[in-house]
Amino acid sequence: APNNIVVAVAGDIYPDDAIKAVTTSFSQYSRKLPPPDSQEVEPEQISPRTQTVRENVNIAYFAIGYHSTGLLSSDLFPLDILASVLGQGDGSRLNSDVVKKKKLLQSVTCYNYTPKDPGLFIISGAGDPEKIEQAVSSVKEMIENIKNDGISDEEFDKVKANAVAEYLRGLETVQSRAAQTAEGQMFAGDPDFSERYVEGIKGVTRESLIKAAREYLKETNSSTVYLLPKDYKVSSVESNVNMEKTPAPRSSHMHTLPNGIRVVLKEDSNLPIVSVSVAFLGGLRAEPDGMNGISNLTSEMLLKGTKTRSEAEIKPAMEKLGADIGSYSGMNSFGVSAECLSADLNKVLLLVCDVIMNATFPDDELAKVKDRVIAAITIEDDDLFATGIHKLRRAIFGGHPYANRIIGRKESVRRVTRDDLVKFYAHLLNPKNMVISVVGGFNSQDVINLLEDSLGNIRQNPFRINTPEEIPLSDKISKVSYMPKREALFLIGFNGVTVKNNDKYALELIFSIMTGHGARLFTSIRGKGGLSYSQGGQSVTGVDPGYSFFYVASDERNVDKAGDMLVNEIIRLLKGGVTDLELEQAKKSFIGRHVISMQTNGAKALRMALDELYSLGYDDFEGYARFVNMITRDDIKVTAKKYLSPDRSVSLTILPAKEGK
Repeated sequence: APNNIVVAVAGDIYPDDAIKAVTTSFSQYSRKLPPPDSQEVEPEQISPRTQTVRENVNIAYFAIGYHSTGLLSSDLFPLDILASVLGQGDGSRLNSDVVKKKKLLQSVTCYNYTPKDPGLFIISGAGDPEKIEQAVSSVKEMIENIKNDGISDEEFDKVKANAVAEYLRGLETVQSRAAQTAEGQMFAGDPDFSERYVEGIKGVTRESLIKAAREYLKETNSSTVYLLPKDYKVSSVESNVNMEKTPAPRSSHMHTLPNGIRVVLKEDSNLPIVSVSVAFLGGLRAEPDGMNGISNLTSEMLLKGTKTRSEAEIKPAMEKLGADIGSYSGMNSFGVSAECLSADLNKVLLLVCDVIMNATFPDDELAKVKDRVIAAITIEDDDLFATGIHKLRRAIFGGHPYANRIIGRKESVRRVTRDDLVKFYAHLLNPKNMVISVVGGFNSQDVINLLEDSLGNIRQNPFRINTPEEIPLSDKISKVSYMPKREALFLIGFNGVTVKNNDKYALELIFSIMTGHGARLFTSIRGKGGLSYSQGGQSVTGVDPGYSFFYVASDERNVDKAGDMLVNEIIRLLKGGVTDLELEQAKKSFIGRHVISMQTNGAKALRMALDELYSLGYDDFEGYARFVNMITRDDIKVTAKKYLSPDRSVSLTILPAKEGK
């Protein structure tokens, strides 16, 4: 009913037109009595609760929930700050103490969930089953320390800076602006609630934080759940901002430093936020034989210390500014990304340059990173879909590096030494092998001057990435595998295309038509057949030809039938092509997703850096809509026959493990 709806419209609009459109759209509906509020008030919890669940996992997980507040309570603000202090960010209390210092967990996080009705304050983590009890005890001990001793001014200032920065980041996309406005009006009666939220955060005192911790984070108000491996028992667990209108953004441009480093710049002063991305050719393609995972280790170790900064100084220095820094590694590249307020860009750029130039890859930190990566591999090994993709890629790519796992294999990760990392990074630290992109509110010449001063000493070297030639699939390969899971999975994979191959646009449209809610696979396998839990697919491009795949998840009884239906849908596509309506809807969907994905400075910075790195041109993404709209039905049919023939494919079925398998 109209009186039970809030419509928020944000973006490139004229308000009068928007109001007219909404009025027209809802004119046929009449006001009604609002639905009754049937929610009962939950009784106060007066004793702690514990539950243990066992599954086929190789690592232990826990979550502690405390009954919290609703959106309209003033206690929301100190509890949100408390969540940040405890478990948000690299320098948070629990990450520093329980993960890094005591090494009781591989990861930990904390958040305050506040819907309209009272929600939950949740702390969760993952680690070694033998240490999970001690970890939970340490978590609760840290809570008691805060209740008794409070937090420092430095912690307080850091959290408030991050809250303001997070608020500004939330204004980058039109979806978030519309969502914040609608939710603020619906749940708080205030369309500008998000701005009031920042004011509320600024008004929190250390005294109000301690008071909230004492009132809500009580043992009698807690519920703890453990997820443990089936064959493991734990005895005690078993027993009990002022935003003004600014000039329109400038177009992007590129400057090449004297030593050859390409710097892509896109000034956009609509928000005082800047994103930086440094990208190197690397990833799986550059890994030496027997060292799968070294690129991922290198990217993580870049942030673990420089000649002038320890690991304990890098991320906390960023968090103090409300900034963020991270690293990544993939199939074709690795690098570092950072985001900050415009006023802090010089400080952040200097830190990023220090990381690039002076990373020391300390042995003690390498040991910790290896432990975390091996734990992550263990978690992936528990995942049905991740395991299926790994096996499928190995079958498609054979001896090519794309067959390997991005985070590596346990045995190869264990073998990598500090000297290996230093040598690997020294080869790839090459001006012709890197691109830096900067997007947001900044002055281009200032950035160029700083980068020339900081990175001008990097010299070119003769290193080249040489990968073995891929052997295209020429036959139909079928494999069966087993995992200790209740579900079953069928995948079928094909040779793919490079990032430079314009067939990628037609392939993307094919996957839009075939996958997703309401698409061909959903309609036939799940809608009509009722055989699947989920289904989908993806085309993955690479510097070398990538791959594409479809999948369907079902139970053991129906997985073969579901797989046959999936293959039949592919054959129907090859023979009959697509309709005009399907193609038009796919184009709109694809272009819409692309535009939405490119709203934030961070997304633009990473995309522009990678596109330039892969020799596509830093502004390649701006031509996506034009290329997509050129695709015809004949292009779809030709591309499907070229790349998606079941006669040149790898199919893999993963079934629940039987006795002895």
